[in-house]
Order: sequence, then C-alpha cells, then structure tokens
Amino acid sequence: MNCLCKSYAFPHRPKSGRCMAVDHGPFCGECGKACDTREVDQGIGAYEAWGHRGVDTRMATVSRCCEAAAYEDASLTIEYSE
Repeated sequence: MNCLCKSYAFPHRPKSGRCMAVDHGPFCGECGKACDTREVDQGIGAYEAWGHRGVDTRMATVSRCCEAAAYEDASLTIEYSE
C-alpha cells in the first residue's frame, strides 16, 4: 500500500523519509500536517425566499492552522468527523 501524503509529489512507502503518516491525525487538507480541529459555520446565514425567512447553518470540521477540510489519514482521502 502506498501513501499519497503531501510530503512527496509521488506515491511512497508509508512512514518512510519525511512522510507525514508517522503523525497521528487529523490532518489538514491544505498543508497536509497533523492539526487540531474546530467547528465553523459555513452556511449562508439569514435569507428570505418567497416571503419566508430562515437561517442556513452548515457546521463543518476544519483545521485550526489553515481552516481547510480535516482528514483522518495522511493521504487525505477519509474526511474527519468527530
């Protein structure tokens, strides 16, 4: 099985060289490093449609470092969920 983390631009053996798979997740989708996460609201907020008012909220788990999607594995294939 090959690792596809952002340490190298090519598939490589997991945990070899500077592979990021040696760290424990979650991993940042932007920089690929192990990170802490936080919940953010990615909804559009207050809206009105056809005379009805509402508030759109979409909570997402993102990394604290880059505020990008968080993943459970270093290859960034399995999205992180708490």
